[in-house]
Amino acid sequence: MKKLLLMFTLIIGLVLPAEVNAASLRFAKDMCKKEMLNNPPQIEIKYNYGELKMNHEKTAEQLVAMMDEMYPLKVTHKLNGLTSLAPYTIVESNIAGTGVSGYRCYYPQKVSVIIGYEPTVYISNDLKKDTCRYNVTMRHEQTHLDIGYLSLNQFLQTVKEEFPKIVDKVGVKVLPASSKITADEASTELNDKYRQRMGKLFDLFVKYMTNQQMKIDSVAGYEFESSLCKSDS
Repeated sequence: MKKLLLMFTLIIGLVLPAEVNAASLRFAKDMCKKEMLNNPPQIEIKYNYGELKMNHEKTAEQLVAMMDEMYPLKVTHKLNGLTSLAPYTIVESNIAGTGVSGYRCYYPQKVSVIIGYEPTVYISNDLKKDTCRYNVTMRHEQTHLDIGYLSLNQFLQTVKEEFPKIVDKVGVKVLPASSKITADEASTELNDKYRQRMGKLFDLFVKYMTNQQMKIDSVAGYEFESSLCKSDS
């Protein structure tokens, strides 16, 4: 009976420190979350439509090659113009650190998101300005710009709704005071999580915008536009 009692006591003695550590960590995380709750992060969402660049240096063949790389649409005809929006997103954060019950607590003070694009309109170098074909091509590319503008505005509203949820879900980073992980490394880990989750949202936006852009790049549409400028042939 004494042996059984000794074994039982020994098992409790081995398990108890782990339980204490787990409870201590949970307490520290709860305290850190309260710290974040009492000091809510500033979430800044910016957008940038970019300055439009015009390029008249590419040949029609080069534009076809660029189109094949940009969209899952095999071009089998001459291409007079092409719009590249080059959408992007940037996520930056300022992370605060404090001590909580023998642990280090890290939480966001400010998280900034920038979404935008850098638009470039390419016009084939064999098109002469002020001709019918040149003007029709410019109108077509302007439609692509308009779609990009509307798509970005829609995405902006989505980001305003969803990104605060991302920051809240990522939460805080808690480390033992003795951890060798530096404050910069802890901050980078939190920021990487924001970027990863924002990246998934951004991929959906790019897919949506690409689908919208492809709607006006149909063969029938190109044939119709070509029929408008028979006098240029």
